[in-house]
This record gives sequence, C-alpha cells and structure tokens, in this order.
Amino acid sequence: MARVVQHHPSKPPYLLIVFVFLFVIATVLAVVATLDDDEQDKAVSDRDTQITDLNDQIGKLKEDQTKLVRSIKGSTGTPGEAIKAADAAAQVTDERGGIANELKSLAAKLKLAKKNISDLEKTVSDRDRKIQEINDALAALTAAHEKNINTLNTEIKDCKAELAQKQDEHKADLDKAKAHLAAVQSRLDKDIKAMEKQNEKSVLSLQKKTQHIQKLEKQIRDLKDILAPPQVEVVNKNDGKVFKVDSNAGICYIDLGTKDGVRPGMTFAVYGRESDNKEDTKGQIRVITAKDNLSECKIVKQKGTQPIVGNDNVANLAFSAARTFVFVVFGEFDLNNDGSPSKAGRTEIIRAIKRFGGKVADDVDFKTDYVVIGEEPRKPSEPGETASDSTMQAYKKQLARYKEYFDLKAKAETKKIPVLNQHRFLTFTGYLPEKKAR
Repeated sequence: MARVVQHHPSKPPYLLIVFVFLFVIATVLAVVATLDDDEQDKAVSDRDTQITDLNDQIGKLKEDQTKLVRSIKGSTGTPGEAIKAADAAAQVTDERGGIANELKSLAAKLKLAKKNISDLEKTVSDRDRKIQEINDALAALTAAHEKNINTLNTEIKDCKAELAQKQDEHKADLDKAKAHLAAVQSRLDKDIKAMEKQNEKSVLSLQKKTQHIQKLEKQIRDLKDILAPPQVEVVNKNDGKVFKVDSNAGICYIDLGTKDGVRPGMTFAVYGRESDNKEDTKGQIRVITAKDNLSECKIVKQKGTQPIVGNDNVANLAFSAARTFVFVVFGEFDLNNDGSPSKAGRTEIIRAIKRFGGKVADDVDFKTDYVVIGEEPRKPSEPGETASDSTMQAYKKQLARYKEYFDLKAKAETKKIPVLNQHRFLTFTGYLPEKKAR
C-alpha cells in the first residue's frame, strides 16, 4: 500500500472548536469589564448578538461534529469514540494522512480490488465453463469407454467360453492322438527290434561275404603277381654269403659288415647255391648287429623243406656296396594284406629303400634303375549330368590318378626299366613288413 506522508495537526478539529469558544467567551468578559457602564447596554446587545452568532456557529459545529463522527464511525456517538475509531483505522492502514485521504486511498484500492475481483470472477467463470465442457466431454468418453468395456467383457466372456470348448476338444483329440501314437510306437518298436535282428544277421552275413571276397581278391592279386611275366628280366645279384647258421637260435652270419654299408635293420633275400637269383628264394633275414666284415642276422622266414645253410647266397635289390640305385615309387600298397591299399604303404617302401642305401626320385628318367608300382587302380565311373561339382571334381581327380598310373608304367616299359610290383619288391629285397598290433 502506498503511504502518503503529511504534517499532522497537534490536535484534532474538535479541540480547536472548544478553544475558539472559550476564547470568544474570555474576550467578551474582558470587553464587558473594560466598557463603561454607558456602553454596557450596547456591549450587552453586541454580546447577545455575538452569543447568538456563536450559538449558531456552535450549533453548526455540533452538526459538523455529528456528521464528522458519523463519517468516522459510520453511526452516531461521542467524539471520543470517533477518535478511537480513527486511531484503530490508522493502526490497521498504517497511515496518518487523515481520514479523507485514507478514504480516497481505500476507495481507489476498493475500486481496483473490485475490478480484480470482477476479472477473477470472469476468469473463474470461463474456467468453470471450460471445466464444465471438459466434464461433459469426459462424461461422454466415460460413457463410451464403459460401453466399449462392456462390449469387450462380453466378447471376452464369449471367447473364454469358446476357448474352453476348443481346449476340451483339443484335449480329447490329443488324448486320441497320444493313444494312436502309443499304439504306432509299440508296433514300430516291435518292427525295429525285428529289423535289428534281421539287420544283425545281414551284417554278419555281409561281413562273411566281404571277408571271402577280400580273400579271393587277395588270391587273385597274388596269382597275378606270380603268373605275370616280367617285362624286363630282373636278376638279384649276390651281395654276399651265409658262412654260419645257428638253427636252434634262428641266427645266421653273413660276410658283409659296416665296411660294405650294412646296418642293423637291413634285410636280405636268401638264395640257394644253385639258384638263378630271381624269385626262387629260400627265405628272408634281418641284420641284428653289424661289425666290420660280418653281421649277425635273424632268420625271419625260411622254407621248411629248404632251410638256410652255409654258403647260401644273400642279395638285396636296393643294396650295393659299389653304387646307389635309383627308384621311382608310385601308387598305393597293401603291406598289411588286409585288402586296403593305402599311401602309408608307399611311405613304408620309400623308407625301406632309403634304409637299404637306395635313392627315391619323383619321375622316370635315364638315371632310374627300378620302378616300384602299387595296386592297379580301378577306373572310376563317370558321374551323370546331375552330379554335384564336388562329385565331378572327385571323379576328375581319380581319373587323372588312373591315367598317371598307366602312363608311368608305359614310360618305364618304353625305357626298358624293370617294373616291380609289391610282391616282387618284397621278394628281391627280403623285406617283410612288421604286422600291426591288434
């Protein structure tokens, strides 16, 4: 609240009125006392006139006083009550600018407050209107929502009932399916057991037939090796002789030693004194210990009707104290006689040649002394047009290997180089592969 600072009178207006009244009376008394007796009548007359005027003034002042008290209190009362009311109003407003000024200020404030109240009432009215509109819209939405909820509840109830019915039907169908499946499973179990028994019999029969086929194939290969005449005659030149035999210990001694290049582990084929040193061997020996001019050997194999004796010849096609023989080894070999030629057999033959002092080359040339060739590969069957890329690649690889086998063989024959199969190589070197432990 704005505060108006004014100079306040020392006394309220009604005190001034009393003072004026007393002053007038005192003045009158003084005039009366100083006037001459002659003038007393005139003075009295003037005094009466003045008193009358003063009474009129006092009456008017009293009326003003009554109006002033009413203006201050809002009702009739004594001046003291009006003064207390004015003081209380001043304490409330914290202003001392006079009742009129306070009234003007309060009136302005009241007008402003009424305007603010009017504006607020209008704002409130607008907000009430908007709230009512929102409430109406909300009521409409609530009604629609409740309607939708009721509709959904009805649909849910119907769905639950339908679902329960479907579940019951599904459970009944599932029970039937389980019963049918159990019956089918039972029949299948019986059929599987019967098939397993039959399959077991078939497998055993197949194994027997496979073993028989492998045995026949082995016999055929052996016959081929024995009956096939060599294209180039091979004579296994003598490398030394047997000069002592210990039949009980299965030991013999030969006249070859470390000076000749003999080392433990080397093998020799043993021929009779009248043998032509081809494939008519008496047996095979393996060097146990070697000294300068002799070696102790174990008799690995010998014919019962033709035991190894003194003066028998010993030879190894890959061994020579004078020179190094060059071999070319190609193909897969069945050193275990299990009907499964493999690359491991070729590795073992190469290892044996190097142990005997020979050398292994990659291709046939004028330096080649012997070609050792493995099992003859089967010509692969050409896949059909619908064969996969991997099948076709495998076919091409097998066909290339098949052609390489016969090309190498033909090349050796053209150059008059002896070709040794597995059987002839083992015979001429006296090499007997160690059997794998089962």
